[in-house]
Amino acid sequence: MTSPTPDPIDQVAAYLTVATDQTAPADLRETARRTAADLMARHDITPAAARAACGTRHSRLTIATHPVPGADGHGEARATILIGIAEALHCKGVHQPAPAPHDYGVVLLGTAAEVRAARRLTDGIFADIDNTFPAGGPELPEILTSYGKTTADAIRRRYESPEMDPTHQTRLTALLAARFTHLDTITFDPDAHRPTTSKRGLIRQLIDVGHTPTSADDSGSAATDAR
Repeated sequence: MTSPTPDPIDQVAAYLTVATDQTAPADLRETARRTAADLMARHDITPAAARAACGTRHSRLTIATHPVPGADGHGEARATILIGIAEALHCKGVHQPAPAPHDYGVVLLGTAAEVRAARRLTDGIFADIDNTFPAGGPELPEILTSYGKTTADAIRRRYESPEMDPTHQTRLTALLAARFTHLDTITFDPDAHRPTTSKRGLIRQLIDVGHTPTSADDSGSAATDAR
């Protein structure tokens, strides 16, 4: 299914967000600035309307690059956790591959509150896993994949709807296209490492689904019951 074509105002908001993204290449930022100005002129969009479309504070459109540990060769699995949780929080995520032992990158796109919630939640997940399992253990890919999928599913149940609002979907589609003109993502099979029965029990013990951040959590940490 193809995504709806974004309205000009959504495209302007996307290009203005890219124009201020300090992680984007300088030439891309300049191109985004000129494209936004051209769209505003062609569609009679005022600066005030453009600023409103970009959002404010917690609803502000955001592009954030996050490194994930890759020294043990499992950077891709960790990145997939972060992207899966971000998408459950109605964001978009793009893999930025790097060979071990370098940090593997993830670019998150969404509202400021939801991008922050995804990052904080996965930081806690990575810390729990690192404290429980030895680095480089053969069971680590299975644990990483299962842990992230279970947490993302808990978030979706909390939202009570797996579908992203169509208006928000078009905004993120525009933002993704503006930031990644030649999108090159890596797919990762979430069922590649099916957990054993004992691992499922351990995973459920590890995950504190009683503290799942949501978009309603302005501070980035919530005490919502996702069970």
